[in-house]
Amino acid sequence: MANPKTYLRPTTLDQASELAQKPGSLLLAGGALALGTLDLPYATVIDLQAIPELNRLDMDEGGVTLGSAVKLEQLLGWEELPDVFRRALTRAIPANIRTNLSILESLRERQHPMLREWLAAITAHDIGIEWLKEGQLDWESIAGLLVHADEFDQLFITSIDIPAVPQRQALGAAFVARTPADVPIVNAAVYVYLNEENTVESMFGALCGATADPVLGFTLETLIGSPLDAANIASAVKAVAALVDPVGDYLGSAEYRREMARVCVERALTECLEQLSA
Repeated sequence: MANPKTYLRPTTLDQASELAQKPGSLLLAGGALALGTLDLPYATVIDLQAIPELNRLDMDEGGVTLGSAVKLEQLLGWEELPDVFRRALTRAIPANIRTNLSILESLRERQHPMLREWLAAITAHDIGIEWLKEGQLDWESIAGLLVHADEFDQLFITSIDIPAVPQRQALGAAFVARTPADVPIVNAAVYVYLNEENTVESMFGALCGATADPVLGFTLETLIGSPLDAANIASAVKAVAALVDPVGDYLGSAEYRREMARVCVERALTECLEQLSA
């Protein structure tokens, strides 16, 4: 372990992209979590906060686009922000962290327990991520990128897109923790889309704390084509146990985490049902 010896603050995307190719560099825009250790295994810190494009913040009724240097606290200013996101940002992440925690860092520090509800929400909602490579911008959904986690961490992420939740669609979430304000032991978020016949056209979910990976994306196939009701939810979530591979620790055994994964998914789907029935 070693501490950085060089601090760089580029003012353009081209400068930052070139600097980011150097081995041993840490891309940073805030540092509330990344700088919370005495030793950092990086030779150079590249501060992205002076690049205008990375501070982009566009909000309207259809969604929000956030530059990767934008802080999580700023997202709370979007009036149409789904309640699941608002809870994910405010329940277990203190305000002093949110104000100095960028979008970029929240994606790079995926293992941090404090970010589990945020990570589950953006994965279940399948947000779009834009990045810069060799002078060209590219885009993909987060669910597709997380399949290749090592490659994901090498991306120079420039922005994310969070769409609004339209009619016939719902986003729900649930967690279990030691206290109401503590970080989750296990948590889940699910996104459900009903067609005009009021049956499930598609659904996608995300679990944290139920595998060794920071987040697990999943689909409950038995829900597709069926009405979203309590009986179908209870039946579908029986498949969750086979999807997860928990690692036990002092907060809960593997068996406990497996059962809580099922419980959280059921509660998250029930919240979707309540939203769609309102």
